[in-house]
Amino acid sequence: MKYDPNVYGYVNGKPTYSRDEFIFTVRGFGPIENDADLLAFAEKVTSRWYNAGWHQTFTTYYLSDYALSEPGRSLTVKEFNRLKELQQAAREAEKAADDAREWKLHQTIYWADNSVEEIWIDKNGANQERHDRRPARRRLLRKGGIDMAALRDIARDFAEEIRDGIGWVIVYRTGRSWSALTLWSDLGSGEWETDDLNDAIGILKTDPDAVVLNGYYCGHFGEGMTIDEIAAGIRWHYEGGHNRLADYYEVEQGLNAIEEARKAAEAAGLPFCERLAEGPDDELDPYTYDGSMSLDDYEAMQDTRTAREELAAVVAAQAPGLPAEKLDELAAAAAGLHISPETMQQILEAFDRVAEAVKEMARALMEAFKPIIDWAKKTAERFMEALAAGVVPRRWLHLAKHAKKARTRKKYRNRIRRAVFAALAAEGGGSS
Repeated sequence: MKYDPNVYGYVNGKPTYSRDEFIFTVRGFGPIENDADLLAFAEKVTSRWYNAGWHQTFTTYYLSDYALSEPGRSLTVKEFNRLKELQQAAREAEKAADDAREWKLHQTIYWADNSVEEIWIDKNGANQERHDRRPARRRLLRKGGIDMAALRDIARDFAEEIRDGIGWVIVYRTGRSWSALTLWSDLGSGEWETDDLNDAIGILKTDPDAVVLNGYYCGHFGEGMTIDEIAAGIRWHYEGGHNRLADYYEVEQGLNAIEEARKAAEAAGLPFCERLAEGPDDELDPYTYDGSMSLDDYEAMQDTRTAREELAAVVAAQAPGLPAEKLDELAAAAAGLHISPETMQQILEAFDRVAEAVKEMARALMEAFKPIIDWAKKTAERFMEALAAGVVPRRWLHLAKHAKKARTRKKYRNRIRRAVFAALAAEGGGSS
């Protein structure tokens, strides 16, 4: 096929020369002339206004300008702009109708799970609406108390991350303020870095309703969004409880693991740290308090660390030649048994006394057995001489005992021993 720079795109091998022509060919019909048909077609291609796991209404659905988002990808620019005008008009009409009912707060119920239920009644008193809201989130949104200026600041600071769809941005409330943090783990594949998981769990303590957002995976976002559109998308997710951080399986697993470890540490009487560790080498910095431990546990950890250092010093003083690795193992074992440095000093001194007593006992035994050893030695020598008398020359026996040089005496003793053993071996062989 010859390249034609004027071709916009191909549909089943057929060239089209503009975006409108491409869309008409793909969907199989020409321009949409009236508003009713436009609404019906948009509802069809969005599967009844389905987005991010939820079926919405025409007024709540986000009309994204992203090239691959529906219904924009199936409409011409003129048709899509007209759809936005219709949505704006519908939203204004819906708001006017709701305001006309003059809703008033009738009752607020604070439940034990920290949620708040508000009952609103309109001006006629005939209708009621029940709104089950979390206190830090929907109640403020309903009353218009959300700080959109602060949300726009968050949207401006994190616009690049949200538009790119690579990082995941956690948005959460701290009191009446808004904060955000970017994670670079692959949350779309369920792969969390340990540090990111620790950050997420820490944020949930501040705001259980925090949301985690990504421009590629989450609805109401797109590459070409303005700051105001990003802020509106963040608000939509937070208000509707979509993509809540607490709903992620890995976060729930981390929280469960922390709770199990907390119970185990409490049962063992050990200080507890809520920070998840990435293997045995990922140790807590003992010199920095990072909030992952209670103050009591942090002080207990410092006391344990000090006691371990004191134990190591006691062991090093008593056993100066002990390798550093063995020294640390012994100090750690003693600390685990809650042995104080004073008690460790007494134990090591007792071991020294026992060792000295064993040495003294060995010396006494050797002194006591010395006469017996000397007798046995002399008896063995006389026995060897008796055997050698009939085997070797008398001169050998004399030199073995009276030669002036020790080397000569040793030489003849060895000759006599070999000759005797050879004679005994020959005698044994002859009798067999």
